[in-house]
Amino acid sequence: MPAFIPGRLLLARQRRGLTLKQLASLSKITSTSLNAYENERQQPSRGSISSLSAALGFPVSFFSAPAPAPIQRDWVNLRRPSKVASRQRDGALSSATLAASLNPWLESRFHLPQPNVPRLQGTSPEEAAEAVRTYWFLADAPIQGLIPLLEANGIRVFALPLEFTDVGSFSAVLSGTPFIFLTSQQPDADNRLDAARALGHLVLRPSNGQIDWRAFETETNRFAAAFLMPRTGLLAHMLRNATPERIATSKGLWGVPATALAHRLHGLGLTQEWNFRRALAQVKQTSLSRQDHATSETSALLPNVFRALHAQGLTPHDVAEHLCLPMWELNNYMPGFDLLAFASLSAGAIPASGNISTAAIGENDHDRLAQ
Repeated sequence: MPAFIPGRLLLARQRRGLTLKQLASLSKITSTSLNAYENERQQPSRGSISSLSAALGFPVSFFSAPAPAPIQRDWVNLRRPSKVASRQRDGALSSATLAASLNPWLESRFHLPQPNVPRLQGTSPEEAAEAVRTYWFLADAPIQGLIPLLEANGIRVFALPLEFTDVGSFSAVLSGTPFIFLTSQQPDADNRLDAARALGHLVLRPSNGQIDWRAFETETNRFAAAFLMPRTGLLAHMLRNATPERIATSKGLWGVPATALAHRLHGLGLTQEWNFRRALAQVKQTSLSRQDHATSETSALLPNVFRALHAQGLTPHDVAEHLCLPMWELNNYMPGFDLLAFASLSAGAIPASGNISTAAIGENDHDRLAQ
């Protein structure tokens, strides 16, 4: 029997949000034994591993696979710290760790976009946002596909399972590769703001790790607003003193909630106080604030990768099996991409749109993967 990896048990337990006592009840294994398993004081029997597999919903192979590189706690800020919130944070970090474990497997098979994210710690949020736009050749135009843009610049973007929505989106760096993990049960416009904030964390995070989280969150919020709604772009679209109706018709162009656009205009001094308050009140009182439908955000990289794998004769089920994950677990991590539906389609015919014609992706094809 392959060696049991204690860290895998802790990873699975935290992913499911279980205490030792709760897992003991589900697995019929004592808390004392579980604690000994996790702390390398005792090796579980084959029968115990089968019980853990059934209780935690991971295949038996999961518990003997090499431990993936963990996402560290200091990348996540809990806005409302508590015992429950800490457990949620650990669950989100475990999910992020499992999602990120897909990346080295993909990198061993494809030439994926390399990291292209400037580090601008010490720069003001407004200047940093403008610098990133310049670095990525965006000028001041609205960003229509934020997730594909992030992927094209070497950021791996994954979703977090629904149960961790309260934790919020966050970013991390593993072995030099930047990651963004997005909560999935919210409107696209809010997800875009979250993704831009997470980008702000990557760009502005101090290299010494010393963070005043309250001040840093304010900075990343300002970065997100400036990145998605640059001042020169708003002026070019004649949004000075915009009416609530104009804000409503413009929010989709910029891919942000109406309230975020109103606040951005006010923060830039592009609307007077009385007009801002009138606009904000009207937006909140009407259905305008509940119809923040931005361009649907979905990964461009991952669907193309799975199409290329399909051309090589590898199914999503094969990938899940290699990662020692249930198929539905892997599906949790796909941003805007239903891997289960894709797996059903790949058993028959794949639609031609967006198909990758070659089985192997060469070094010059990484841009095409993120388009």
